Amino acid sequence: MKKQIRLNLGCGANYAVGYINVDAFMTPADVGAFLSKGAEFVKADVRNLPFKKNFADYIESVDMIEHIPMRNVLRVFQEIYRVLKPRGLMRIATTDFDGVARDWLEASRELEEAIRNKKDPTKVFDPRQQIDDRSSWNELVKPSVNKMMMIIYGNQTHQGEYHQNLFTESMMRMHLLAAGFKNKNIKIHRFTKGSLPPQMPAFPVPEEIVASTVLISDELIAEARK
Repeated sequence: MKKQIRLNLGCGANYAVGYINVDAFMTPADVGAFLSKGAEFVKADVRNLPFKKNFADYIESVDMIEHIPMRNVLRVFQEIYRVLKPRGLMRIATTDFDGVARDWLEASRELEEAIRNKKDPTKVFDPRQQIDDRSSWNELVKPSVNKMMMIIYGNQTHQGEYHQNLFTESMMRMHLLAAGFKNKNIKIHRFTKGSLPPQMPAFPVPEEIVASTVLISDELIAEARK
C-alpha cells in the first residue's frame, strides 16, 4: 500500500510521527527538540506552502488558524485546498468565538461585581501576572479575566503566539466554501467548554490525561473532503 502523505500545519513544538510538520516560527532547534524517527519538519509559511498541487492525503491543523491575519485567512484555506489530493481530508481545530464572547462577558461581570462589592479583584483579574514572564500557564489562567484575555489574544510569548482572527461555525463554513470545498463535503463539530477534548490524529493525548482534562473554552473541529 502506498504511504499516505500527511501534513501537520502550524505544528509548534508538536512534531507528529508520520507527518510532515510545518511551522514558520518554531523549529526543533528553537525548542531544543529532536525529531523522532518518522517525523519530518519543514519551516514554511502556511500562506505559501512549498508543496505541489494535489500533494497530501490528509492535512491537520490544531489551534493555528486564529494566528493568521484576517486579510490572509482565505489564502490559507485556498492553499490547503490546492495541496490536498482529490478526496483528501482536512481537519482544522480552533476556538469557537461564540462561546468565548459569552465567557468574556461573564468574566467581565465578575470583575465589576468584585470591585463594586469591595472584594479582592485580583482573584478575577491580576495585572501583575501580565508582566511576569515567570508565570506558568496554570497561574495565568486562574483569574477568569486573565484567562479570557489569553484565549482571545494568545499567550504572546513570541511573534507567532498572537491571535489575529476569530471563527464561529458559520464563518468557518464560509471560508471553506470560498476556498473551493463543496458544502456537502463539510462537517463542523462543536465541543463545549468543560467537555473532554477531542482527539486529533497528529495530537494524540494519552487516555489518562484526556480523562482528567477538560476544554477551557468552546472548540470547533472543521472537516472537509476535497
